[in-house]
Amino acid sequence: MLANVINTIAYITAIMGLLIILWGVINIFIDTLRTECKSFKGHIVRKHRDMLRHSLGAYLLLGLEFFVAADIIRTVVHPTLEEIAILGAIVIIRTIIGYTLDKEMA
Repeated sequence: MLANVINTIAYITAIMGLLIILWGVINIFIDTLRTECKSFKGHIVRKHRDMLRHSLGAYLLLGLEFFVAADIIRTVVHPTLEEIAILGAIVIIRTIIGYTLDKEMA
């Protein structure tokens, strides 16, 4: 029973990460459309585009953190050596992605 509760918590955490990313993508997409409409009218929008890229990167990083948390929670239920190795690989890959996104935003 405890394993089911932990799996449910991990699932909810992963869904939260997905929702954060989707929310960011939708918001940034709408703002991008507005920005491009301004661009067509002759406004200079370079700084705003950079701000949008930064905001999208922030949403992606936050969502990835939730995915890592969900993987860690899931591993608590099945702490085999194989599961721990898979988790380690996932954390390393997501950390590299997060680092490069953070560098790109800076």
